Order: sequence, then structure tokens, then C-alpha cells
Amino acid sequence: MPVPVPQFIKEETKIMGILTFAQLTIICVGGGIIIGLFFVLEPTFWIIIAVIGLPLTLLLAFGQIEGMPMYQIFPYLLRHLWVPKEYLWSKEKTVSQKEAITPKKITPEEKPEIKKEITEEAIEKIAQYLDQNNG
Repeated sequence: MPVPVPQFIKEETKIMGILTFAQLTIICVGGGIIIGLFFVLEPTFWIIIAVIGLPLTLLLAFGQIEGMPMYQIFPYLLRHLWVPKEYLWSKEKTVSQKEAITPKKITPEEKPEIKKEITEEAIEKIAQYLDQNNG
């Protein structure tokens, strides 16, 4: 006897008509904040905040980007803006052609001391090496 397998299990259940629980919660909280500000602020400031806040609340509740609801994207947006970025690569300072071509001037104190003495043993070792390698 086959058992029916439920489909569309990732779809959120609707509570009131087309509203899901998350959408209803967002609208109630946003509306509650706007109504609460009505009693605290002067009417002019309240209208400005309500005109800005109501569309943002509706956008957060009903907006979608590529099929993903805005209320699920919003925490990722906050995390992206708040958490410091970790850069794995950064461009190093490049040497310009003028710096690369210009020879570095060495003062007499900085010149390394070069040994010019070659012992007879060193000459014999070089001669043997050249004789062995047909050089």
C-alpha cells in the first residue's frame, strides 16, 4: 500500500490568507512601533517617520530577491555590514621603472671589503677541477 509523500514541505504555512507567521509578525511589530511613536513624537516628525517606516516595513515583510524573502536576507545584510572583513590577499607596493633603473649610491663606509688574495692551494684545486672536467 503506497504512502502519500508530502510535497512543498519547504513552503511556509499561511496563517491569514496570504500572510505567513513571519510576515504577520513583521507587520505587527513595525505597525506597533509607528503607533507607539505617534504618542511620543510631534505630528510633523511622526508623519515623516511613518512615511519612511511604513514602506520599509512592508518591503521587509513582502519583498523578495531571487525568490528569497527580505526578512531572511536582512540578517545576512547586517552581518555583512557589521562584521569586519578578512582579506586574504592585498596588492603589494610595486616598484616603478624609475626606482628600478636608478642605481643605489653606496658611500665609502658601506662598501664591503673584498679579499683579493688567492692562495696556491686554491689555484691548484681550480686547475684539478678544470683538468677533470675538460674545461
